[in-house]
Amino acid sequence: MQFSMKLLADRTAIVTGAGRGIGRAVSLAIAKNGARVVLVSRTESELEEVAREIRGHGGEALPFPADVRKIRKMETLARTALQAYGGIHILVNNAGTAGRALQTEVHQLATEEWNDIIETNLTGTFHCCKAVLDTMITQREGHIINIASLAGKYPFPGASAYCASKAGLLIFSESLMLEARKYNIKVSCIAPGSVNTGFMPSEVKEEESWKLDPEDIAQIVVGLLTASPKALPSLMEVRPLSPAKK
Repeated sequence: MQFSMKLLADRTAIVTGAGRGIGRAVSLAIAKNGARVVLVSRTESELEEVAREIRGHGGEALPFPADVRKIRKMETLARTALQAYGGIHILVNNAGTAGRALQTEVHQLATEEWNDIIETNLTGTFHCCKAVLDTMITQREGHIINIASLAGKYPFPGASAYCASKAGLLIFSESLMLEARKYNIKVSCIAPGSVNTGFMPSEVKEEESWKLDPEDIAQIVVGLLTASPKALPSLMEVRPLSPAKK
């Protein structure tokens, strides 16, 4: 079945963490709606698989294996997207990690683990935004969507680094939104509750049927990208309809 809807035709999107979970679902959904998608993650084989699926449905995808923690690599990413497609219209910052730090109290948390989580979830988002903003400002057009988490608003014990990174992302997104709107650039932040992504380490896995699916978040991303040009949805909290299993 070929992709036929073209709500995002002639748009170029960069999606980080695109190889699996929410990033994969977002990439497929926006490609289905006509966007050209630059796929970013550290795992090249996963990117190639997503790219094959998009191309198999008549879409256009460009895998770009990279680590969002590396600013120079993100600058190269932006140049590559611009050279390939002539513009950058959409950035979805989805790359994230909890490392091995879930269920790890602060007194047991290695500094290296803290740094990895903060640098990926928060600093990596900054790197990607910084890399594309000059292009979006020149275009006087763009939409940045940051995938945060309700854990940034409602922290839980044993996840200090993860919760802190997502709290920082909520505030970073709001600050950037206030800066960017004068350039006709939208900044939105989605804060999901529990999503069935296989994100949790095996030792804390639970029955997941009650959780949101990655496709639920992808549908919201498409909705944001196709909203009225006059509307700026800045923060969306998304919870599963069913309560958590006890």
